[in-house]
Amino acid sequence: MIGYEVKKIFRKPSGKVALVLFTLLAAVVCYSVTHGYDVCWYYGSEQELTGHSAAQKLRQAQGEWTGTLDRDMLERALAFLKESDFYERQGANQIRGLLNRSFQTRFQYQAGDYYIAETVQPEQLSSFYENRVTLLKQWLYEEEQGDNNGFFHYTQQEKEFLVQRMAALETPIQVGYILGWEQAAVAVGSFSAYGAGILGYLLSGMFSNEAGWKTDSVFYTTRYGRRKGTAAKLLAGFFITTALYWAFTLTAGGSVLLFLGAEGGRCPVQADNRHWFSIYQMTFSERFLGVLLSCYLGWLFVTAAVMLVGAKWSSAALGAVLPVLLIIGPAALWEILPEKLLQLLPTGLFTLFNDLA
Repeated sequence: MIGYEVKKIFRKPSGKVALVLFTLLAAVVCYSVTHGYDVCWYYGSEQELTGHSAAQKLRQAQGEWTGTLDRDMLERALAFLKESDFYERQGANQIRGLLNRSFQTRFQYQAGDYYIAETVQPEQLSSFYENRVTLLKQWLYEEEQGDNNGFFHYTQQEKEFLVQRMAALETPIQVGYILGWEQAAVAVGSFSAYGAGILGYLLSGMFSNEAGWKTDSVFYTTRYGRRKGTAAKLLAGFFITTALYWAFTLTAGGSVLLFLGAEGGRCPVQADNRHWFSIYQMTFSERFLGVLLSCYLGWLFVTAAVMLVGAKWSSAALGAVLPVLLIIGPAALWEILPEKLLQLLPTGLFTLFNDLA
């Protein structure tokens, strides 16, 4: 019966349309993350490379700056940054971003912090890693005007936990070419979030079809229809979700890694300046696995919600729009509900490992 329910979904025009939409979405997402701003090599003010050619240039340029980010590498990078221009230092921009983060004046990044790296003096580099804890303590314990301050957002116990986790991070860290893993995680997260809407459209008729065909009164009153039929629909729904999710996300993520390169998987996430203040001891390959698993849980939640709505109200239309409401709804309530509450919503699974900082 499970096979029959699966065939029934994909024999309908909506099933074929959904497969086409999934394929197009995966292609668009993969292209956007491999040809966007993050994958760019600049030759001059009006000349630039994107895509595979840019990735090759970045991989080659960053080869000199791959290894343990200790005092020697920091001093070498600092001297290089001070004597080179924007186009010459592209290979060292990863370390430059970390210097900006470490020596910024406040925990929250300011626009002027982009130019801090070149003002750092060699004798200051001894506090490169310690500055993370110092800035975090400043943000957590110094009361300031306004709401954008950890002083108001965390309890004393939570503050102590954050400081302890930050201080316990292993140093010095490994740096290297991490672009492939970074963009692969973005591709999986983007595909999963947008694909959840297509998934709802695909599964919206799983339980409501019988109502549309006027056969529900017979199907759900028979002995095997109520029990085995319902169980078969549930299992078919989760089977379709699992098969589609892993087929498309592994293809999308794997394609990005193959296209951009899979080096740097063992580098900690703090090697990217966007995650410099992350308290998690996690490598980029582990983070990618976390993105895959958390987004899969998000799809399972969407599947359960869509089938529940279809069984309860026999409405395919409501089931189709439900994932969109679940994803867009929290964004609309961002200014109304507390941030901690919004982060607990199931839709947060799609950004759980992408928002590590």
